[in-house]
Amino acid sequence: MDYSAIQRQVLSLVSQVLKKPKLIFEDKLILEHALNLWSGCLLHSGELFDEFMKPLDTDVVADEFVLSGLLYCPYETVREEFRQCLAAICRLAPDQTQPGKTKPLDFILKLLSVNFSLISEYPCKQYFELFCELLDKHFLEVASKRQLNSQAAVAAGQVIDSEALLSTVIERIREENQKA
Repeated sequence: MDYSAIQRQVLSLVSQVLKKPKLIFEDKLILEHALNLWSGCLLHSGELFDEFMKPLDTDVVADEFVLSGLLYCPYETVREEFRQCLAAICRLAPDQTQPGKTKPLDFILKLLSVNFSLISEYPCKQYFELFCELLDKHFLEVASKRQLNSQAAVAAGQVIDSEALLSTVIERIREENQKA
């Protein structure tokens, strides 16, 4: 089975459906099943995530794909499907990922932390829930690596820029206080 071709087709389909100005019930079902298929392919074949990060065609850009479904989409059911899909992908066991390859957890957590300032502009429940879940998972992994005295623990702790994230949160709180 050519998982790479399936991934390209599924991502292209999801991307096209998300670009529609209005989604009907069937569109939401298509997105739900396509995301389930995509996460199943990724869980079966871990090297597909690197292909997602560096796609052969420019139809689907990883950052934009994740944000368009998880944050920009006006439909709560679609955002929830994206949250569940991305959470499942990030729960990949470390031994299932190839050494030197980008871990889904690291990529998605970094993407969410860098774009945290956008949450005040969109419905963000699913974004925030996924972010909190991934932060927990990330720091549990870092703690377990430290217990093993692993050199990777230092590198693992640098997935997000804590200072920049804290500055963004403080700035958003100040903006909200000024509005009030």
